[in-house]
Amino acid sequence: MKKVLPATIVAIACFFTACKKTIDVDETAPTSKQNPSIPQRLELKCVIKQDAAKSALARRNQPNTNEPVVLLLDFNGHQVSNTVWNTYYTGGNSFYAPGISQDLLSEAARNNIVKWVSEDFSAFGVRVTRNERDYQNASPTRRMRCIITHNLGHIFGAYGGFAYISSLIWGDDTPCFVYIDYLAYHDKYITDATSHELGHTFGLFHQSTFLSPCEVQHAYNPGLGFGNLGWGPIMGLAYYSNLSTWHDGPADVGGCSVNQKDVDIIKNIAPIKTDDHTDGLVQHLTDELPGRGVKNGILEHAFDKDVFYKGYNQSKRIILTSNGNSDLRLEVYNQSGQLVSAYDDLNGTNVDAVISGKRFLKVKISNSQPYVPVGDGFGGYTLRVTEP
Repeated sequence: MKKVLPATIVAIACFFTACKKTIDVDETAPTSKQNPSIPQRLELKCVIKQDAAKSALARRNQPNTNEPVVLLLDFNGHQVSNTVWNTYYTGGNSFYAPGISQDLLSEAARNNIVKWVSEDFSAFGVRVTRNERDYQNASPTRRMRCIITHNLGHIFGAYGGFAYISSLIWGDDTPCFVYIDYLAYHDKYITDATSHELGHTFGLFHQSTFLSPCEVQHAYNPGLGFGNLGWGPIMGLAYYSNLSTWHDGPADVGGCSVNQKDVDIIKNIAPIKTDDHTDGLVQHLTDELPGRGVKNGILEHAFDKDVFYKGYNQSKRIILTSNGNSDLRLEVYNQSGQLVSAYDDLNGTNVDAVISGKRFLKVKISNSQPYVPVGDGFGGYTLRVTEP
């Protein structure tokens, strides 16, 4: 749906209208982004807006810098003044977006949201923070405030969130919004909405699905599958999916014939991080596993592979755990570089194996993932070494 506004401003109702699902009520809070409890169905909308001329000018003037992008998740309330939101919604008057009290959203839930949004942006030169000072210290064209708030229906209507396309690079402190009262006060929903709205501020439109000949099937791609391996695109509808990723697919702005490569658009502003672990099977170049302890890593893209060296003969239990955006496989090689075994849970995203002897261990995206499109998996993981 489109609403005509002055000049180049376009409003598009989005995100929650595409797919409505009924979920059994469960009031327990999730402890990880995967396998969350889903409290209820959502029948809501968000709105994106575009000022194409303003964004084009900002792109031409964008500085060439490796400075990290700072994404502030603001739960504390904020006075919104001198932004396009004021121009088009309050007649130029400032308004207050209220903070979130602890009884509405616990400290644990806030920390979950920051952790999970950080995971969504983990492959990029991005810092997700709750610290106002971090935001103020960042360059104006390298920061975005996402105000996580509530009770703004009298200004914006009953929506889940608002964002301007490419507003992160405008340099004028135009924020995006997420409204928790329309997200069931649930940290999984709030996380997905926050990453989604922030994606808009990087320049992303909605990932959609089409039927032939170019007929919209879902304005917001609902993903594929169910359970532990179910997948949904962050810029589509990811609420009910265990795995969520940036996606390469047709977007609502371009129609069925033009794919939006989410990662390419984001990395134009926040480049992909340097690979944190080598993919080579060379002992003196690989990170050694401890006899007991934890190694952390990031698969910066779907084809990244991280190799570790187990330089002792004793048997160890290796627990490989995804941070939420990837289905993982662990391959074991001998010192001659020959593959001797592989571990890939066909019903889950993690690996739990006992491995003996001196071995190279290669962490990669699963070869047998049934739902996540090829090229989409990415993200952080933990490799834990314990006694068998």
